[in-house]
Amino acid sequence: MGLLNKLLTAPLWRATESEGHILDMCDTYSQVNSFLNECICDQSKVIQFAHGELSCFSEDIITKDDVFCSVTQHDEHDDIVYNMLHHTFIALQHLISRVTKEYQSGGQYSNLKNDASFRRETASAPKHNKRPERIFGCLDFLLQKRPNVNTITNEAQIMFIFNQTANYIDNLPKEEFDEILHKITSSRNDIVEKAKERESEKNEILMKKQKEKQEKIEQQRANEYKRREELATTIIDASLWQNRYGTASRH
Repeated sequence: MGLLNKLLTAPLWRATESEGHILDMCDTYSQVNSFLNECICDQSKVIQFAHGELSCFSEDIITKDDVFCSVTQHDEHDDIVYNMLHHTFIALQHLISRVTKEYQSGGQYSNLKNDASFRRETASAPKHNKRPERIFGCLDFLLQKRPNVNTITNEAQIMFIFNQTANYIDNLPKEEFDEILHKITSSRNDIVEKAKERESEKNEILMKKQKEKQEKIEQQRANEYKRREELATTIIDASLWQNRYGTASRH
């Protein structure tokens, strides 16, 4: 795990967090996938990787600290490590191929990475999902901490935190702050009413989905019952199902 962290996953995260366009990840994912394939086919590359001599990332995003030196040094258990790395590379290659399929050569985004129009349209798309994950993590915490609070309150607090509203307010002139505060308080009722409507629509959609799911389950049960009934009829008509007196029966 230490080798994979130092030479693969951590550098991948740094490449993902670096400046650039999301379509640049096409080359990164293809590079990782090709590297894993090469290691699977060539045991010598696995050995080089195990001792920090080979990676699919450049030196500038690999942290060579004390931990790096410790996990890459030669050891009496190296043969076991090589074997474990080989099987791990196989699993990782399957995973990378599946989850980044559209970024690989021939995939949807790979074919569009040089399209100037598409690059402009997706210029603001983040290269990772750290921010959404942080937001959902915060929401999960708030829901557990205060389950009876309504949705709009949690949304307001999350937006206040992640938009750094406190810093924005601190830098506002008093007149502008008073004007914004008055505007917000005067429109409070409209905001709350819209939030209620949205919550009602969401509940209706959820109820509709639950109803459709239940109807689907009931239909499957009905189809299964009909199939079994038809099978029983076929067996009886063929005299394959007989009672103790040797005659076919439906009971």
